[in-house]
Amino acid sequence: MKKLGKVKKFSFCSLILFTGLLASCASNPRLYNWYDYDTASYWYSREPSDMTRRQLIQQYEKIIYGQKKGNTYRQTIPPGICADYGYFLYLDGRYEEAQKMLDREVELYPESRDFVLELTEMMKEEIY
Repeated sequence: MKKLGKVKKFSFCSLILFTGLLASCASNPRLYNWYDYDTASYWYSREPSDMTRRQLIQQYEKIIYGQKKGNTYRQTIPPGICADYGYFLYLDGRYEEAQKMLDREVELYPESRDFVLELTEMMKEEIY
């Protein structure tokens, strides 16, 4: 009789463990959708050219304007993307758009305010 109780306890524990393992394998939505940013960023840093730069800028635009379409948990732009994209806009001479992207970075991630302010000051010094 005592042996039957041990078997039931073992079976119950095994069932709980198996259920926990199955639950941990369930797919969770990603926090952000990065699309092919890692590949584009890698190639741009490895071989900076007009082509790799355009590809990276396309990824920034896809990330910024495509978050709501993707299967993501937050459905918002990942940290740093607006600031990076804003800097590329600045380099292209699109100063107003660049400032809007930097402002959007601070709006989404207030902790980036100091970095963005420093970047904005640096950009203003170069413009004038």
